[in-house]
Amino acid sequence: MIIIDHTYDKRCIAYKNKKSDCQCTNKVTKNGFVCGIHKKSKTIISTIEAYYLYWENLKFNNKQRIKLEKFTKFFYGSKISYNLSIYLRKWLNKYKYLDSHFDYCLLGGEDSWKDIPAHRRFFIDESNTWWDLSFLLNHMIQQLNQCSMGSSYPVFPSDPFTRQKYSIILLKKIKKRINYLKWIIPDVLQIFLNATPKKLKSFDNSSKIRKYLDIKLRYKMINQTDSQSNYIGIWVDKLNNYDNFELLYMKFIKMSPYIYQSHRIINNSNRINIKKKMDLIKNDYTDHTQIIML
Repeated sequence: MIIIDHTYDKRCIAYKNKKSDCQCTNKVTKNGFVCGIHKKSKTIISTIEAYYLYWENLKFNNKQRIKLEKFTKFFYGSKISYNLSIYLRKWLNKYKYLDSHFDYCLLGGEDSWKDIPAHRRFFIDESNTWWDLSFLLNHMIQQLNQCSMGSSYPVFPSDPFTRQKYSIILLKKIKKRINYLKWIIPDVLQIFLNATPKKLKSFDNSSKIRKYLDIKLRYKMINQTDSQSNYIGIWVDKLNNYDNFELLYMKFIKMSPYIYQSHRIINNSNRINIKKKMDLIKNDYTDHTQIIML
């Protein structure tokens, strides 16, 4: 793998401005590639990330490898931005190839891989497939938050198609990418990925995963239902207070759907009334499930 050398003169690799052909004379921030003024340049950042993240995954021929090795020399020149766009976009952002081979992996409603930024494209060696990392993470969160008959039933993250469990190596690779991108993920996924390899190997059933999550989290029932109209839940911090919906839900599940009255079995009106109150409560749970992509 090519190692990008940070021992150059620490000059920002961007042009001074959009109309200039001269390299910026400012110093880079920390160990980055750009200065504070150009740090929000999405074009430069995305191409740098693409180069760094995809080198091990893409299959280059010898001619391409030679050219990419020469690419490192461009960090010393004033035409760095131009060369980045020429060399990186040509191979790393080849969305047409992904569209023709991995269009079936676009499960988030996108029409083309062109809609997926380079740094979000993630390759899984085990299945030889490309995925949108944000979709994979949301899928993993749903699996960990899975509910069965009103109780937590976390499932070990697996392939969306084959349901083959992800390997520990892959999980660590996903965690590394998240840390590199500095994304903020829900507590349930963060705690799961922080588990040691030994602990991850021990998660051979749902109860063991649930016991592990129970140490720092609690399962919160929310006003959403599954395909069978059963209420579902999400994992939240233990210090998270019970809301009105949960308090009503605790009463609801303890009440029988039917009661015996006047020598006949009828619907429990008290339970029905509580259900109506529960359905009127509309809470926002995105803080516990969303991924913040910085």
